[in-house]
Amino acid sequence: MESKHRILTVLVVAAVVLLASLPCAFAQDNNDENNGRGRQGQRMSRPGDRPGFQRGSRGGPDERGGRGGSLRGGARFPRPEDIRRRPELTDEQIDTVLQELQKRDPNAAKELTEMRKKDPNEFRSELRKNAWPEISKVIVDGLRVERQNRFLVWLEKYVPKEAESLAKLKESDPKLYAQKFELVWDKYRPIYDRTRRSPELVPVLIEDLQLAEREDELVKKIKAEKDEQQKTELMNQLEKVEFDKYDLIVRRKQIEYKELLRRLEALQNVVKASLADIDEWRDEKVKADRVKERVDDLTSERGRGFNWRY
Repeated sequence: MESKHRILTVLVVAAVVLLASLPCAFAQDNNDENNGRGRQGQRMSRPGDRPGFQRGSRGGPDERGGRGGSLRGGARFPRPEDIRRRPELTDEQIDTVLQELQKRDPNAAKELTEMRKKDPNEFRSELRKNAWPEISKVIVDGLRVERQNRFLVWLEKYVPKEAESLAKLKESDPKLYAQKFELVWDKYRPIYDRTRRSPELVPVLIEDLQLAEREDELVKKIKAEKDEQQKTELMNQLEKVEFDKYDLIVRRKQIEYKELLRRLEALQNVVKASLADIDEWRDEKVKADRVKERVDDLTSERGRGFNWRY
């Protein structure tokens, strides 16, 4: 009897310990979920993750040539599987990759250079296996250049003075040009991103930005000005700016209204198509034909190939 009592006591203690550990495990599961785990228990990928590497490990370059996970401007750091899906590298890009690999692993660079002459197909395969950080850097640099070129074309169209200033600076001082470019990019990027969605809105947004800068300038001068006559002149200028801003608000609302009408028309077309689809499904002949086709498919040897189309 005493032995049974001891066994029962041990079981009770074990149960208590087990129950006490459950909240910790549950909390850990929640923590994993919050740290990017999907519903299936697998961690969701994030920009910069690379198979076989822990986050934070040294691996690939960001657009500045350092180590990082994503490009400024929205481009994601390419993973090895992304690189395999990309078009073949040009000869010039391969030369750059080998030059970068020479710095990290001279022996591998030498072997690949010799293989390039003997077996081009095998060379490209081995290049991806042994030099994907360098390939990533080339791709990232290419994406950065493409982004800059697209933005400069846009800038020349909508803000020609800024584009001209950057062009002159690029020739005279490349380092200062890079810094200036990032400042201009940060300034106009919100408007640039709207180009594809609402190109009509871009000139309005640019003018609004310019007026906002003028507004800040005038407000500072008014607050610092001691001469009443000069302050009155500045106030008149500020009033003119506010009238212009008001007109811009009206123009912006008109453009957004037109965009809403276009979206509404598109939505109405979807509704009409949905109603037509419902009418088709209600047709008794269509119903009989589809039911027969479904039954035939379910009972045939070739398996389930037909399914309800909805």
